[in-house]
Amino acid sequence: YARSYANGEYFTLSVNDGSGFQEVARWTRGTDFASNNTFYNGTVTLNAANFSFGSNTQFRFEGEGAANRDQVYLDQITITGIVNGAVAPLESGQSTTNTGITIFDDEEDAPSFSVFPNPAKLSTTLSISMEEAEVVTVEVLTITGQSVMTQRMNLEVGTHERTLDISSLQPGMYLVSVKSENLQETQRLVVE
Repeated sequence: YARSYANGEYFTLSVNDGSGFQEVARWTRGTDFASNNTFYNGTVTLNAANFSFGSNTQFRFEGEGAANRDQVYLDQITITGIVNGAVAPLESGQSTTNTGITIFDDEEDAPSFSVFPNPAKLSTTLSISMEEAEVVTVEVLTITGQSVMTQRMNLEVGTHERTLDISSLQPGMYLVSVKSENLQETQRLVVE
């Protein structure tokens, strides 16, 4: 999801397998994606024979750094590896000698809230799972961190759904922050 990219501007994916970052993919406006404010899907395949993948392998997404503060949002990134001879997403705690990559997906790391529909136009629903009764502060922020909406809620144990009226927000990307004494999480929200 790119925002404010001009034709010819780009962002890249680089990999560092211990020998320094190497660009492995580039997406350019006008060539690889036609317009801003639209979701795109992409796949990058890396041949393990060309890299020394290990536990310290790093992946970096980077914009070309134009002065007009271009923004790109990346979501739902999946790392796949060779599992029993076939390409497949790596499961929790699984590692393969072919890739050297291990994916950890602890249940405790699962988000305690979700926002749907997303993207949304007039309203969106916030679903929050509480393990104990608490006062929760929900804040909607612009991508630059400016608060545009704040609500405080007294929530009991269980799952709660609350509708957020976003009809006054301009189209674009926002962050929804949920905070309490025992919870602090942020997720993105796209307003159309």
